[in-house]
Amino acid sequence: MAESDSFKLFKLLLLFFFLLLHLLSKARKFSLVERDIFQLLQLLHPAKDGHKQKIQDAISTLLQKRPDIAKQKDEYGMMPLHKAALYHNTPVEIVAALLQAWPDAAKEKDSRL
Repeated sequence: MAESDSFKLFKLLLLFFFLLLHLLSKARKFSLVERDIFQLLQLLHPAKDGHKQKIQDAISTLLQKRPDIAKQKDEYGMMPLHKAALYHNTPVEIVAALLQAWPDAAKEKDSRL
């Protein structure tokens, strides 16, 4: 009977382990989608080519679904276009997408100035 209880405990722990793995894999898949525009721009800066394209796609998708996000300001008063300009290696497609979402962003001053 002791083996039976041990086996049940083993099966329960194994089930818990696989459930945890499943949840962690889902969290990684949705992590780019759930980030805000500022986090994505910050991730874009040091990213390697393969990952950089995924981040660019996430930014483009976010701007298509919610163009108003281009008007947001971070805790320092910077807008996404300001952040994109701050990072010198931001792809021109991202800058163009930000300007397309809100052309007047080019006229906005950084509120830190």
